[in-house]
Amino acid sequence: MSQPIWTFVTNLGDASPIEHGGIFLYKDETGVYPDEIEIIESIEEVSPGKVLIYRVCLDQYKMVEEYLVPSGYDDSWPFAACMYQSWFVEDLHSIADTVYRSYQELIDGLCSNDGKQRAMAYQNIAAYWGWADFDDYPQEMTKKKAEKRYKVGVEL
Repeated sequence: MSQPIWTFVTNLGDASPIEHGGIFLYKDETGVYPDEIEIIESIEEVSPGKVLIYRVCLDQYKMVEEYLVPSGYDDSWPFAACMYQSWFVEDLHSIADTVYRSYQELIDGLCSNDGKQRAMAYQNIAAYWGWADFDDYPQEMTKKKAEKRYKVGVEL
């Protein structure tokens, strides 16, 4: 399998991403891997001058019967569709209520071909559960290193 070639698409977060939280969307130009986002979260209160960087794969889903399953699922898989639901599915109604969206809007976002729409659905789930449930080992770095990495103030 070829290695991904990540291209920056857009910042879905704050205009001052290092200070107030960036959500950078990336697309794999090879078309093999789903879009991914990097989330910048300040940890200034705990570690002055540092941020956490979470990396999250924006897996796409589809509805099979009443189950939200990975988009690649088909009848040849060894188990019934209900066995392939993600960990957050049982909470989607509560998540929707919390972020003032409808359940169907979350489903539509998770099933969308558009990386921006999927990123927003993942952001809504993370607002409920936190980014650590998507990336157990975020990268910690200084704000200066993050500014250099993301070329803050310069077009990405």
